[in-house]
Amino acid sequence: MESGDLSGGWDRVRTKLRAQVGEKVYSSWFTRMKVERFEGGTLVLSLPTRFLCNWIRSHYLDRILLLWQAELPEVRLIELYVRQYGRPGRGNNGVAAEAAGKPATAPAGAAPAMAPARPERESANWRQILLQGHGGANPSMTFEGFISSRSNEISYTAARRAVEYAPDQTNPYNPLYIHGGVGVGKTHLLNAIAAEICRRSPDLNVLFLSAERFMFSFVAALRAKDILEFKNTLRAVDVLLIDDMQFLQGASVQREFCHTFNDLIDTRRQVVVAGDLPPSDLDKLDSRMRSRLAGGLVTQIEAPDFVQRKSILERKITELRQTKPDFNLPPDTVEFVARRIAGSGRDMVGALNRMVAMWDFAHGDITPELAARAIRDLLPGQMPEQISIADIHKVVIDHFKISKAELLSTRRHQSIARPRQIAMFLAKELTTRSLPEIGRRFGGKDHTTVLYAVRRIRALMEDDRDLTRTVSILRQSLGG
Repeated sequence: MESGDLSGGWDRVRTKLRAQVGEKVYSSWFTRMKVERFEGGTLVLSLPTRFLCNWIRSHYLDRILLLWQAELPEVRLIELYVRQYGRPGRGNNGVAAEAAGKPATAPAGAAPAMAPARPERESANWRQILLQGHGGANPSMTFEGFISSRSNEISYTAARRAVEYAPDQTNPYNPLYIHGGVGVGKTHLLNAIAAEICRRSPDLNVLFLSAERFMFSFVAALRAKDILEFKNTLRAVDVLLIDDMQFLQGASVQREFCHTFNDLIDTRRQVVVAGDLPPSDLDKLDSRMRSRLAGGLVTQIEAPDFVQRKSILERKITELRQTKPDFNLPPDTVEFVARRIAGSGRDMVGALNRMVAMWDFAHGDITPELAARAIRDLLPGQMPEQISIADIHKVVIDHFKISKAELLSTRRHQSIARPRQIAMFLAKELTTRSLPEIGRRFGGKDHTTVLYAVRRIRALMEDDRDLTRTVSILRQSLGG
C-alpha cells in the first residue's frame, strides 16, 4: 500500500476519532500516535510510551480498528508499539533511546509493548529494562481506583498534589518519599502519579522502575560499556518513580542513583520514591542518600482501617460480579471479614479468593460462619478461641453486677440497657453469629434491636473514653 494512502487514511481517521471522543480526550491520548507501516493486513501504529500503548489498547483499540476498516477494508488487525527513542527537545536520549541516527519506527521483528522482545545484543538489555518502565507499570492503578481513608490520606493528598506542578516549577512535594508495610498501596500510588502525569502532559518523559530493575539496568549498561548513555538516558527523564527502595544495594549502584537523584532534583524534575521503611531506617542505603530522601516530604501509609478494608472488599466484589454475576457476599459477612482481617489490602483479596472458591462449590450465600471457616488459616493469632454468647453473658454480668434475667429482660433503665447493648456489640464483634441469632440469645429480641445496639455502642465509643476502656476490658476478659 502506498504511503500516501496511509497518510490520507490516517488524516480521515483522526478527524472522525476527534469528533467521536471529543477534543479533550483526543489531545490527551491520540496526538502522538503515528502510522508506521501496513503489511499482510496488519496496520502498525506507534506511541512514545508504554502507558499510552496499554491504555489505548484497553480502551480504544476496537474503535480505532473500525474507523480504519471504514477507510481501508484491507485492515484486519492493528498492533501498537512503543517508539524506541526519547522525546524531542532534550538533547539527550530519552528512555529506551536507540543510538542517534536510527529511524523512529518500530523494528520489523519487535514485539508489542505489552510483551517486549528480548534484545539480541547485550548492550540493548538495559534499554529494554527502562523501556518496560516508561510511562508507568500498570495503567489500571489510578487515583480514581485508590481507596483513601485515615490510614493513607496524607500520602494520597501528597501524591495528588505532586502531579499539579509543571516541570521547572518549585515543588514542595519534591522529592516525595512514601513508606509503609507490604500491600498498603504504595505501588498503586506511584502508578497513579505516573498515569495522571501522562494524562495531563503526554509529552513528559515519565519513568517508573523498581529498585531491582534500576540495579539490573545499571549492571547491564556496565557490561555493555554503555554507562555514559545510561547516565544520559536517566538524566533526560522529567519524572522518576522508584519502588521498593529498600532493595537498592551495592556501592556503585547507590552512587549512580544518588548522582541521578541529585541531578533531577537540582533541575526541578519530580522524583517519587517508595519503600517499606522510612529513610532513616534504610540501613543498607548510603547515609548521603538517606539524608537526601529525608530532606523531602516523607509520608507513611499505615495498615488499612476497617472502613478501608470494607471498601476494598466491596469494590473487589463489584469487579468480580462482572465475571460471576451470581456471586453474593451478604453485608454481615463483608463486615465480619473486614473486622477480623487486620492486614493489608492483599490480605483482603486473599480472603475473598477463599470465599469465592467456597462459593464455587456450594453455590449459596457465604455466611459469617462459612467465612470464618474459609479464612481461619489466614488469621494466625488473631481469631479468638470460639467465644460463645454464653461467655459474653457471663463476663458482662460479672462486670456490671447485674443478673442474667436483667440482662435478657426488656427493661430500658440505663443501668440495664447499656450493659445489654455492650453485650450485643461484643457478640457481633467476637462471634460469627448473625443478628437474628444474637437477638434470640438475648431474650428473643428482634434483629433490628441488635443492630441498633451495635451502632449505638460503636458511635458512643468515638467520644466516650470510659466506655471504650470498659469495652476493652471486657474484650481482654474474653480473650478477644
